[in-house]
Amino acid sequence: MTKLHLGCGEIYLSGYINIDFPSNNHTVQTKSVADKYADITKLKFKKNSINEVRLHHVFEHFARAQAIALLLSWRSWLAKDGLVRIEVPDFNRCAKAVLNPFSKSRQKNVALRHIFGSQEQFWAIHFDGYSKNNLKELFNDCGFEVLKINETKYKDIYNVEIIAQKNNKKITKTAAIRIATKYLKTYLIDDSQTEARLLIIWLKDFKKQINQTWAK
Repeated sequence: MTKLHLGCGEIYLSGYINIDFPSNNHTVQTKSVADKYADITKLKFKKNSINEVRLHHVFEHFARAQAIALLLSWRSWLAKDGLVRIEVPDFNRCAKAVLNPFSKSRQKNVALRHIFGSQEQFWAIHFDGYSKNNLKELFNDCGFEVLKINETKYKDIYNVEIIAQKNNKKITKTAAIRIATKYLKTYLIDDSQTEARLLIIWLKDFKKQINQTWAK
């Protein structure tokens, strides 16, 4: 049984292949526990060869088109009933903390940091805001059955974790492009030519990523 812990940082999970950049690619991280060093946006595994893909506070660091390309690619790696488990900042609850008139300034700023990233490096930026509802919709659209959603809190930050299982739907790379197109269109303001050109750019980014990581 092959299980992947992507972007492991300093957290070693027994029973998983822990993968991350080496320590010199990090800033505040002082040690590496990775079993393997790699850029996770360039990983590619054989079809149906992986049982679980797990990430904690990594998915939000991918731009929107890249994120859905990676999620669909991970699905292409998964064996029957394989799992994806992702934890990200909970945008909705963090935003409520920012807007709460009774929150202290520090609480508001910590919540803003959790929304937008720690920003000490070019990669330490959060590109999208996730909540239990939009995560569930995204995973359903990408061929998963959502098994569980956990909402957690650590000190003054809020997180959401989704655990989902690959369903029986057959998704080819062509079908993945259709799924991504439908998803990315929901971020368009209108049907203007400018927005249409924006969608073309997003889909170009999507295709570049999925061509790198879609199962062999």
